[in-house]
Amino acid sequence: MEKRSAPLDSDKGKLIGQALLNFAIGSLQAIELGKHGQALVQQAGITPSNSCASCP
Repeated sequence: MEKRSAPLDSDKGKLIGQALLNFAIGSLQAIELGKHGQALVQQAGITPSNSCASCP
């Protein structure tokens, strides 16, 4: 039984490591995307209350 549980633990460890890496990458991308979006809004001079007025 121990031989069968060892690979499962290793596989689960790899999956958890990949999930944490993906979460960290996503968090970093979300921060940059937020900064980029704020910069675009400031350049366009759009206020959040009338942002739909500039939509086509």
